[in-house]
Amino acid sequence: MTDNYMVPSLADYQWRVASHQMKELKNGQVHPLFKAFGELLALIEPEHCGTSPGLSLLDVGCGCGYYSEIIEYYRPGVFEYQGCDYNPGMIAKAKKLWPGRSFVQQDARTLQYSDRSFDVVMSGACIAHIEQWKQALGEICRVSKQWLILHRNPIQPNNEMTTLKTRLYVGLRVWTRRFNRTELLDLVRCQGFCLIHAVKAGTSLESYLYKRTADD
Repeated sequence: MTDNYMVPSLADYQWRVASHQMKELKNGQVHPLFKAFGELLALIEPEHCGTSPGLSLLDVGCGCGYYSEIIEYYRPGVFEYQGCDYNPGMIAKAKKLWPGRSFVQQDARTLQYSDRSFDVVMSGACIAHIEQWKQALGEICRVSKQWLILHRNPIQPNNEMTTLKTRLYVGLRVWTRRFNRTELLDLVRCQGFCLIHAVKAGTSLESYLYKRTADD
């Protein structure tokens, strides 16, 4: 089912939804997901921002790249953005929408970057849709030099065990996961990160900002 994410039509569907949300944002109607993300982004320490060059930021599972615009909305000129996604259709769409930004095809389970390559690494719900999610999470942590944003994670309501199911998404059957919060937070902590802030991003969604604390 991983190959279902390679279907090119997913990019057009995602952009139809995202473009509507972004239009609302510019009209002052902030979607809860964007509000939660902006709250985390604002906590990245000001003394490390606004320098030239800016902080490097990798968006793992960037989709059609619309979070590159959300980042500019909240912190204009602060980050040097690069997005990567498993689906070549998403990358093609992102390059068309944001021609001045960098997008490459990558598999989150085997990222082709050196250790600690980026000042900030973010991922929005990417690992929730990967069967080998712990492997992908390890890679996301590995390439972060300092900051880590795990955005819009589906969380079990009563801290129940992590579950993996399939669901239909644009007519395709794909993986979807709800995390046990304790398990997820502990796994990131074991990678050498400290939780700085957590915020609700929806009824059952949570977003987290971490900072690296260990020099392993």
